[in-house]
Amino acid sequence: MKRLLEENEKSETRIKYLRDLILMGSREGINRYISLCKKNNSIPDYTENNYISELTESISTLYAADFLAELSEMRQLVFSPGFRDKKFFGLSDSVYKAYKNVEGDKIGQIKEELARSAAAAASNDEKRYCNAILSELTEIEGREQDKPWTIPEIKTFWKRVAS
Repeated sequence: MKRLLEENEKSETRIKYLRDLILMGSREGINRYISLCKKNNSIPDYTENNYISELTESISTLYAADFLAELSEMRQLVFSPGFRDKKFFGLSDSVYKAYKNVEGDKIGQIKEELARSAAAAASNDEKRYCNAILSELTEIEGREQDKPWTIPEIKTFWKRVAS
């Protein structure tokens, strides 16, 4: 990973190997991505074309609990004035997907962060965005807590229904 960071540092655009660094979960790579977004007030791989931006799409692979601060910072960037993002497959979509990359025991932590963010959001769009993710996390949480029935429980249920 150190070699990829060095090669990324040498490149003119600072984009070289950045996707790989993000896919590997490099905090430094993610922070470099965020710096590029701030510098350009845009995603680094922004174009008017409707193709999937592979670099930005790599953000969607992040595990939310490990990169909560970074995801929060990127979410705020998306809703900052004048930020240029793709309508489809942009940073907004990738951050949304990343927030849902979470296991059951960490969902509460993510939900608390999003609830605080929604309450403090400067725009209605950001509030809706946070609330949509909260809704999906609640649904995921419910599915993960769902306990399969045993054969005796099924038999008892059917006996009650039949009588």
